[in-house]
Amino acid sequence: MTDRKRSRVFAAVAVPAMCAVALVGCSQVASLKQVSGVPITTLQIATNTVLVSQDVRVKEAPICEANAAGDGYECKGSTITGAPIVVTAPEALDVSMTPTVNGTPVAMPEGTLAMPMTVTVAGKVIFKGDAQAVIEKNQKGS
Repeated sequence: MTDRKRSRVFAAVAVPAMCAVALVGCSQVASLKQVSGVPITTLQIATNTVLVSQDVRVKEAPICEANAAGDGYECKGSTITGAPIVVTAPEALDVSMTPTVNGTPVAMPEGTLAMPMTVTVAGKVIFKGDAQAVIEKNQKGS
């Protein structure tokens, strides 16, 4: 095979492959958004979102787990000054999950997971509200 033929074969294979990669990448980037639905994941995403939006300088990111009583969740971390970050939330309402058109699980009814959360930094409450609402507000960019 001559160099010219080899170049044509390479171009015939490489160009469509690169175009496919570019197009797939665009669709994936366009659909990226935070996915929650599992209570502890919802809390983890909302916790990080609140800390970023409140400009809390984090040294140790809060790790969320079931609390000792087994009736909710607690996340613990620290700021760069060593102040504790503590997030608490009761057990989320028992909801059923249903997949949306794109297959992402959504809590029913109305795609919400009711989970009030309280975020404290150095003993001061910096946020008190619904975890899912934090995620949805962040996805809308407001």
